[in-house]
Amino acid sequence: MKIKDLNGYTIEITNLNEAIQITRRYKQYEHENKGFSELDTKLNQYWTDMFEKLLKIKSQKVKKQKIKIMQTNFFRQLANMNLTGDLQITLRPTTDNSFVLSVLLNNEQCGDEARKLIPPLNLRGTAEELDNGFFESISTPLQTASGLMVDMENFMKQLEETKKKSAMEKEKQDKEKKEKEAKEKKYKEAFEKAENFEKEGKYKEAWSALPKVSEFPDFAETIRKKQDEYERHFAPSLFTENSTDNMAENQENY
Repeated sequence: MKIKDLNGYTIEITNLNEAIQITRRYKQYEHENKGFSELDTKLNQYWTDMFEKLLKIKSQKVKKQKIKIMQTNFFRQLANMNLTGDLQITLRPTTDNSFVLSVLLNNEQCGDEARKLIPPLNLRGTAEELDNGFFESISTPLQTASGLMVDMENFMKQLEETKKKSAMEKEKQDKEKKEKEAKEKKYKEAFEKAENFEKEGKYKEAWSALPKVSEFPDFAETIRKKQDEYERHFAPSLFTENSTDNMAENQENY
């Protein structure tokens, strides 16, 4: 490749990166003797101009290489990897005729903040080396990262589902607890009402006020025991009734 310097002369460049390194150094040189300051200024302008022109050429070459990558089966190979998420690729040229390629996979659908801890995959090499080894180098790490974030996403979904089920279970337990407390309260109130009738000597009313065995099977033994106790107070005695009837008949005969 060839470029023109500030003086209009054509300069042939055989090694672009080496030429960039040389011009970078030369544009910083100056004499210790301040008597050469005017010459140093002109030399600095000359080498700065050369340096910037060389950088521009390299930048254009990088763009062409990017276009070349796009014209290959690059995207088809990416599609075949079946990645889940957004793939970010950053290509940065270096001064030693090589590149640093940074590849980062991000899945915004994954609710786990730990996904942000997954670092980018950095590759370094010449254009040819990256062309030949790019997919071989990134396939396993990216597929692993993709699967990891999918697992994270599934985990977060399962966690959310578990929370919902846990809330439903708690709601169910709270409901059962309230029903149990209400039932026990009803039993206690009925029993207290029966005991109040008992204190007044109203045993039939007390018997009727007792909780129903069908509603409170857990307290069946206690309820039946109390029923028997009340029945002894108001149940009719055949002997007593017959005796009373006989006495009445006798009184009529007399």
